[in-house]
Amino acid sequence: MIRRAFIAVVPPDAVLDAVDEHLRGQSFAGWRRARREQRHVTLEFLGHVDDETDVIDRLQLLAGGLERFPVRLGGAGAFPRVDRATAVWLGVASGAPELRGLAAVLRSVTEPPFREHLTVARSNRPRAADALVAALDAPTVGPSWEVDAVELIASDTHPSGARYTTVARLALGG
Repeated sequence: MIRRAFIAVVPPDAVLDAVDEHLRGQSFAGWRRARREQRHVTLEFLGHVDDETDVIDRLQLLAGGLERFPVRLGGAGAFPRVDRATAVWLGVASGAPELRGLAAVLRSVTEPPFREHLTVARSNRPRAADALVAALDAPTVGPSWEVDAVELIASDTHPSGARYTTVARLALGG
């Protein structure tokens, strides 16, 4: 049993290195920077999972029939709005339609519109993120990478922030 789980694409180390470099020197005053091990592109939030084996089996069947594709980060934004944000993120400059398609295939319950992103900072209360979003906004961040797997990730909340554990990594394309 997993209390909270989600399905995500985790960028490779070279991309995470580039994100670290892109964030270096930026002012995150009032924001909690997402730790490197928390950076991912969420495809579907599952919430409580009673039978992780069943979820893994179903994901394996889906993933094996899906094609791999390239993705590259770029742009920046904030949720829910830039003037009253609780999360700041880097967007996806290329590969967004493919990520949306992958999320649609994986999504079992209709959620708010999928917005491909990699969260880089959070706040416990809404705050203006205009300056931070403008500073982080760039046409591209880091190299392109091939999305070759999805991960089922368990999320445990702690006072210091969420801790993520990969439960299963499922390869795309067999």
